[in-house]
Amino acid sequence: MKSTLKLFLFFFLTILLSCQPASDKSQKIIEIKKLISQYNKAFCQKDFQKFSSFCSEDFTFFTLDGQSFDKTTIASFLEKVLGRWQNVQIEAEDLDIQVDNNFAFARYLSVYKYVIDETYGAMNSRITVFFKRINGEWMLAHFHMSRSYQ
Repeated sequence: MKSTLKLFLFFFLTILLSCQPASDKSQKIIEIKKLISQYNKAFCQKDFQKFSSFCSEDFTFFTLDGQSFDKTTIASFLEKVLGRWQNVQIEAEDLDIQVDNNFAFARYLSVYKYVIDETYGAMNSRITVFFKRINGEWMLAHFHMSRSYQ
């Protein structure tokens, strides 16, 4: 009985010590939301070099059709594919962010609104982004988008 109680206390203290304070977790979520806002703004402004500046060195980007790009190729891909988009707007809906000390992920619905050749267009995508904290700064490590069928 005594050893069972010691074992229980050991596991309880281990779990308790591994938990982040709520304020620390909340601050990290705010930082991730800010980063999402910053890279969406760069995307809307078609500043794809800035978009890539938010990416870690080992970054990967998976497209709707399964192509894969890294930090050095993502800007040219986005420019090629989205060069004709005008008046781009992005809204992130149903945002779910999970954070740990140095890793985080966000899942959300991305609503794109744009104009191509004077024709209004819209597209919804499910986005999953993984982040790494490098030297105290959150960076995109992996970005995956899928069509949202509703």
